Amino acid sequence: MNWLRHWMCILFFSSLLSLLSTICAYPITLETSDICITVFVHGIISVQPYLSLTNIVRLKRDRIGNSVYARAVKLTREDTFFRQHHAMQDLGLQKVAIDIIAPGMATTAFTRAYDTMAKKTGYAHEKNIYYTFGWSGLVSSKMRAIEAEIFYTSLLELLEPYHKKEIFPKLRIIGYSHGGRIALELAAAQYLIQSPIKIIVDELIFIGMPVSPSDLIKIQNHIFKEVYHIYSEGDRVQRIDFFSAKGFLSNRTFKSSSCFTIPKKLTQINYKVFRLARFYKKKWKGYLPIHPLGRKYLRKAHPGHIELWSFGWTFKNYRQNLPYYPLPGASFIPYIIQAAVQAPCGTHHVIVELHPYNSSIIVRTKGKKPCTKLPFLSQKGMLSLRNDALLFKPNNFTKYTFEEHSKTARIEAKRQKQKEWFIKRGKICRIL
Repeated sequence: MNWLRHWMCILFFSSLLSLLSTICAYPITLETSDICITVFVHGIISVQPYLSLTNIVRLKRDRIGNSVYARAVKLTREDTFFRQHHAMQDLGLQKVAIDIIAPGMATTAFTRAYDTMAKKTGYAHEKNIYYTFGWSGLVSSKMRAIEAEIFYTSLLELLEPYHKKEIFPKLRIIGYSHGGRIALELAAAQYLIQSPIKIIVDELIFIGMPVSPSDLIKIQNHIFKEVYHIYSEGDRVQRIDFFSAKGFLSNRTFKSSSCFTIPKKLTQINYKVFRLARFYKKKWKGYLPIHPLGRKYLRKAHPGHIELWSFGWTFKNYRQNLPYYPLPGASFIPYIIQAAVQAPCGTHHVIVELHPYNSSIIVRTKGKKPCTKLPFLSQKGMLSLRNDALLFKPNNFTKYTFEEHSKTARIEAKRQKQKEWFIKRGKICRIL
């Protein structure tokens, strides 16, 4: 029996040594990396100019194919003119040149404002790297699945050099409108693309994203560690997504059902903004009591869909009396997330109110009156950010030039469609 005991001791110690070697080989830098990669994902190209009965049926059935709409959106997406009022660059994963100041570089302006506020709130890391992911901008579930695979592959190529050096950066993805749905599709893309590198999204942030009941299933995937869904009551477009929703219209928030409950990693944030009433601006002395007192001196300025992502020089649906004009509402995400994190423990649906006139943020739990007051950007800091953003205001971005570029894209798309139609039927026709 001694020989049996001897061999059992050998097996035990060999197993223990292999376990210790595995633990020691595990990269310690996984939790200590000070690098943060933030990726901004834009929304769709406006579908409003193409809303005919034929296109509505095609969009609802997701059969856009080589339609005039798809061609026109492609031409619009390639035109750099339409990148001058919001954060959008070339297709694919593109690094943001944060130090270059030039008129029309809206992506740089957005990133600079976001980075400044991230540093003020402690939301930033020692090294912050910013990217945008450009996609087609089509209203199509099939295309979003394809774009998500491209997105996942691009992230693998980006992270591979870091992983080889045993550096594991924090990954944060901010998706606006349908850009959030592109990020959600990463959950499916990871199963289709086999790779030894496994991507973990530390923070997935939606802002103004139309919510479908099936999205709750995707959020529960292990690829997403923390999820924040930011919405505004002033955003009317978010709830009228007739094409992507399986029901009649999309939802504003995630809701539990009989099959699925809202996971603890999801925090929903009602984003509100208040400004002083015009008659009270002259009497303002820098003090206003916390809710419920003093509300008669305030007016709601909750951002709309365009105001969440675009700068104030866009001529459509951006109010010039917004207290943070001309900045996009999404640039305040660091303050919004910081306020939501400081909400009472176990709270997963909070209201974050921005009060720029007295440099404060009020955080309340949905359905409850007690609130917390937190510091916000100072008046001097806000003025500095606004002036910095105006350095990027384009010189030729007017309503007339915008409509001219849109019209040119539609005419060229129709011309290409007609040319293809004649070629397919073997007719010789020159289209001017």
